[in-house]
Amino acid sequence: MLLMLAFPWSVQAAGGIRINIISVKKNDSVTIEAVNFPANQNFKVRIGPYYTFAKNNQQVATISSGKGGTFQFTVKLSDNLKENDLVAIRLDSSLHYVYNAFYNNTINAPSVQPTATPAPTSVPAITGACEVVSVSPVNYTRMGARADFDALWEVKNTSGKTWESNSVDYKYLGGDKFYKRGSIYDLPTSVKSGDTIKIRVDMLAPTASGYYTTRWGLVSSSATLCNLYLTISVK
Repeated sequence: MLLMLAFPWSVQAAGGIRINIISVKKNDSVTIEAVNFPANQNFKVRIGPYYTFAKNNQQVATISSGKGGTFQFTVKLSDNLKENDLVAIRLDSSLHYVYNAFYNNTINAPSVQPTATPAPTSVPAITGACEVVSVSPVNYTRMGARADFDALWEVKNTSGKTWESNSVDYKYLGGDKFYKRGSIYDLPTSVKSGDTIKIRVDMLAPTASGYYTTRWGLVSSSATLCNLYLTISVK
């Protein structure tokens, strides 16, 4: 049986594995980012209405974690969902389980959302260089139009090397622009491997209703060390 918490978003399981909602096509499919997954395990993918998941979930796919780590996949939504339903998704293997929730509304992936500044696609991401410990506000938090808030990511350095403050920046990489001030900042302090740091960006919610996803990251001169996503809902 799925154990649901009072607030449904971004539940991280033992071992640091989690799933992020990347995009949703209403009444059709959802694209998931699996993070920190163990290798060589088969996971059943179950989807159903959030509040009655235990009784009404359906298995829609089985995926293999392959080499493990972080990867994306897309699955079809089950046929027992209605438009605008709050939907639960759970992945479980013989050793692990993890879950998240989302609304059955179309949400575009950050890579296909319009932006005046192209994302630096030529800069490769380093797999396993970081772990996003937490994000505040949690993804899909509802906000009023023009709400003033801070985005706060707590990030752990898992690269095996120190992130030097004079060579690592955190910056806007793509998706929706709703930051208030600059798009790039120096890392406030060096971070040794195994240590964590909190990255804060001053934000202002857009005026129009809808879902908005922004992508920031820790970037060195040659690579993206860590991708930082945030999705908000403006009502």
